[in-house]
Amino acid sequence: MRTWFLVAATGLAATHSLRAQDGGSSLATAAEFSLEVLPGPNTGEAALPRPPLPLPLGAEPEDETPVVNGGAVHFSLGIDLSSAYFYRGLRIEDDGLIAQPWATVGVDLVNNDTWTLQAIAGSWNSWHDEETDAGTEDGTLAAWYESDIYFGLTAATGNWELGAQYGWFVSPSDAFTTVEELQFSVSYDDSECLEDFALAPSAMVIIETGEGTSDGFGKGVYAQVAIEPSLALNEEETLNLSFPVIVGVSASDYYEHDDGEGGAGDDDFFGFASIGATLAFDLPVSGRYGAWSCYVGVNAQLMGDLGTEYNDDDDTALVASVGVSVEY
Repeated sequence: MRTWFLVAATGLAATHSLRAQDGGSSLATAAEFSLEVLPGPNTGEAALPRPPLPLPLGAEPEDETPVVNGGAVHFSLGIDLSSAYFYRGLRIEDDGLIAQPWATVGVDLVNNDTWTLQAIAGSWNSWHDEETDAGTEDGTLAAWYESDIYFGLTAATGNWELGAQYGWFVSPSDAFTTVEELQFSVSYDDSECLEDFALAPSAMVIIETGEGTSDGFGKGVYAQVAIEPSLALNEEETLNLSFPVIVGVSASDYYEHDDGEGGAGDDDFFGFASIGATLAFDLPVSGRYGAWSCYVGVNAQLMGDLGTEYNDDDDTALVASVGVSVEY
């Protein structure tokens, strides 16, 4: 499993509305905290998945293993099962089966010994057998509460990776209003200077552009920083333990409270912080069929004031997950 910190695709907008929005369910009162769905990656993932980047022209893998796919088109897909769905410090669902399948494709536009540029497209979905906030009685769609489609560019040069992406995030179960976001990300590979103590830092800024917003009020701006120190548990580096840490904040009007009269109140700066442990291991599948991997993980989260209110006044949560993926 790849933990998607080095990614042009970044997290998607919330539609955790405390007021009615066209095309989505409405909440009776702010005090009840009956939640709508948020689109985006689950707790423990810094961002949405992307296809693997190519090696710069002429480069070889450090471990001298053959490249699985030396062509210009790359794919990845997988599925995650989770005990709960938290998004940027806000609880979405913590009962029943939660399955989140995804798929991505990338096309190399530039690949030379100086830099690479890749166009990406992807889809991330979330299925709940609890039919979270479903606004439809169609039994087929009621459990499919989220489907995200995103497009972007990823550029890499030296140890730096930059990304820009635009996404549309809809609810087939009619649980929330469609959300649109413009997203920017940057990450740095510090393994050359810190070696075994590398932190793999990344940061992102997300600008809400559509009618759907994180808090149901005005358009906001979200900011996030993350690190993911990791440790190889065997010489082949097929078994790895990592510790993802994420902090999310409101840069502007992102974690707004209801003012009690249906309008925007105070905007919290601190949204959430999370720390997790993920054990990932390669699966014994021939490289002809791609690079397969699996993971098990646990994530602890500390919510800000708004997230605490949405989580029955509990400011902490623990989420377990397992997943399998393939890259080619």
